[in-house]
Amino acid sequence: MSKHSGGQLANSNAIKHGLYSTKTRDAVKSQRIRRRVNRRLAGIPSELRSIMRPALAALIEVEDRLATMKNDLDERGLTNGQGEPRRLVSEYRHYMALWLKLAEASGLTLASFASTRRDAFQGDALALQRWAEGDAP
Repeated sequence: MSKHSGGQLANSNAIKHGLYSTKTRDAVKSQRIRRRVNRRLAGIPSELRSIMRPALAALIEVEDRLATMKNDLDERGLTNGQGEPRRLVSEYRHYMALWLKLAEASGLTLASFASTRRDAFQGDALALQRWAEGDAP
């Protein structure tokens, strides 16, 4: 007699490895991502680090996934045996679009940098001049 009665205890068809597997608790990977986040936050003022850390961690995780996908596509090619594009190609494009959206939201693209920091191009010189003359900004 079996200890367990009834239906199946777990999904025996679950994907447990490869690119389509669920998120694992890989200590080495999480440490690598944490170190990359800390390196990018090195020059940021301490009061902004707690605000920027989650968005930057998401950006770096997407970058890590993109690197894995790119390596796989470079090794195995873009098409399968029948000459059709592999399923990973569309997912790579999806993750690249996600990375671009995250980078734009974080001010990492040139257009978003310019739109969020207009004073860096022209206003800072005027603000310094007003400050030197004693006017309030």
